[in-house]
Amino acid sequence: MGQVFVRRVRRWFDVIRCHVILAAMKRDRRVVFIGWLLCLGILCGVSGCKRPSSAPKMRVVDIQIASQTDDTAAKQGAPQALDLEPLIAAATAGLRAADVPVMLSATDRQPGDFVLQIETGLVYATGHELKSKQPLLRVLTAGLLRTRRGIDVMSDDSTQQPELTRLQHLAVSEQAERVKPPTDMQWRDLARRAIEDTAHSLGAQLRLSGVPSKDLIALISNGKKEADLRGVALKILAQRKEAGVQPLAMAVLKDKHSPTALRDQAIGALVELGDPKTVRPMLDSTEFRDHSELGKVLEAVAALGGDEAQRYLEFVSQSHSDARIREEAKAALSHLLTRQAKKDAATSESGI
Repeated sequence: MGQVFVRRVRRWFDVIRCHVILAAMKRDRRVVFIGWLLCLGILCGVSGCKRPSSAPKMRVVDIQIASQTDDTAAKQGAPQALDLEPLIAAATAGLRAADVPVMLSATDRQPGDFVLQIETGLVYATGHELKSKQPLLRVLTAGLLRTRRGIDVMSDDSTQQPELTRLQHLAVSEQAERVKPPTDMQWRDLARRAIEDTAHSLGAQLRLSGVPSKDLIALISNGKKEADLRGVALKILAQRKEAGVQPLAMAVLKDKHSPTALRDQAIGALVELGDPKTVRPMLDSTEFRDHSELGKVLEAVAALGGDEAQRYLEFVSQSHSDARIREEAKAALSHLLTRQAKKDAATSESGI
């Protein structure tokens, strides 16, 4: 039951990532920009198995790209449809720049086979949406790099599986318009660059699979490195149950300058470790009035469990000024109590 609940918490962290382009295209353009800024707070996620003794060779065997053009962009010269061939070539270049092999014609199935999926959206942002008065061309990208489903029927079931099985990346690429209206080529060039950057970021994250723990610790400790890479490294260490990952996660949470993406991964790492003793330090590092982070912490605390978690959820469910937060705390408390009741019942039965 405990692992099922942890998986539910992980899915909760992933909700905002799902089909973000499709949702954004249906909204007012002012909301699109704000929504994407919020989405950038959780740039990437990672899930998978524990560290294998010998990681399989990884390669990308399929690239799938879909695009949409918002009305704001269509009125400013953006193409209604983007040619797939140059976009796939851009994604391939990004992956190879990260030293990830691309073999789109591969017919055999291997454990290290990955599929890259990218959704893009073209939006034209006018001055009233920004602090700057200059209009911007904007390409939104949502990338998913996941293992290919299915295996070769001739393969050995004992073959080691990849340490990482699913990576995600959200980004916004912007450019000032060069001429009025922007040209079709300007839109296409920006889209190609955005897709290449997203593919490269996902490839760099994938390359962390199988990296020695000491190198991942050094990566996390280097504040100059990209937040998405540091976050993936933190999650991998938690999956490996490495000693010392807990203080690393807490250091991220205590640093008020840590990017939101990295803070999210630190919370997820503590949930992965499953130690109720981390509840109080986690709460001490969270702003009670920060509704966006508090909602994540409520479910994380419920997953960790313990008396401290129960007391905190009871307090928030009764005392927080925001009705939505109170309801979320009540739901998280219900999860905690249900989980604890089943655990107690199982213990009682085993003792009979």
